[in-house]
Amino acid sequence: MEIIELNKIKVEDLPEIPNFKLEPLYSGILKEMYLEMGFKKVRYLFSPFYALLYPENIPPEVDEFISRKTELLDFLKLFLVNSLVKYSFLIEAHSYYIEQNEYTLIARFREKDAKSLKYEIKYYTNDPDDIVSYYEDKIYIGRDFVKLDRFKRIKCGLLEHIDSVGFEIERLFEKAKEKLHRKEKDIYNFLEDIKAIGKEFTNTGVNFLNNLPDALIFEELTDEQLLKEISQNTRKMKHRLIEIREDLNELSSLLRKREELDFVRYVVKFRTDIVNLINYLNFKIIGQVVDRISKID
Repeated sequence: MEIIELNKIKVEDLPEIPNFKLEPLYSGILKEMYLEMGFKKVRYLFSPFYALLYPENIPPEVDEFISRKTELLDFLKLFLVNSLVKYSFLIEAHSYYIEQNEYTLIARFREKDAKSLKYEIKYYTNDPDDIVSYYEDKIYIGRDFVKLDRFKRIKCGLLEHIDSVGFEIERLFEKAKEKLHRKEKDIYNFLEDIKAIGKEFTNTGVNFLNNLPDALIFEELTDEQLLKEISQNTRKMKHRLIEIREDLNELSSLLRKREELDFVRYVVKFRTDIVNLINYLNFKIIGQVVDRISKID
């Protein structure tokens, strides 16, 4: 689990973090970030000052990790916040809830590939007074993917998000089998439609990203790349995501009517991820392309 793998890391071996000047929202989040990590199939939640909040009993190995690795934990929080500034639109999209909750952000680490220091981070917010007592009521913000051995992301990290869409669709099918009380055909029709659209989205994204440089610097791209490859293909990706979002809206409404509440929360969470990715494409990719195109003579 995450604590075992993170305990192997030395801060001096990690990359330098860009010195971003954080505006009040992000500096508040850096100060009020909670960390959640796993050890032997148990997840441990730590306060912004690394006090254990849940569960009550802490194993000696976890206690030692927290006491010995404070510098690493400080690095992780700064790395995550600066990554959110540079490579995400999660905070802006959910800033209202984060500010209402006094800048509280919970970062849940999920190990994806320990050898390459790759982690999935799921973000939540909650009223700080309810962190422990009402932890299940926390608001899901979204997910991001980081590689701790480098801050700069290959192709803006889009490949990881593209892969995650297909993975989460397959997970929806698994959760449907596990959580649905009635296996009704119209529900699975929605899931099959979402799967088909997701495949189109993945094919479009992977094919066009493979033709772009790893360092996706918009100022260095040619006019033809901007006008034909990036603008057209990014919009194709966005349009497939919009179709998935609409199917998820209809599916969640249907599930609520049938009181399939055990499954609907997974549908809503996936919808949040889809909306976040649409926002990312709009503001971080298409927005930059349009800005560059407007300057072409």
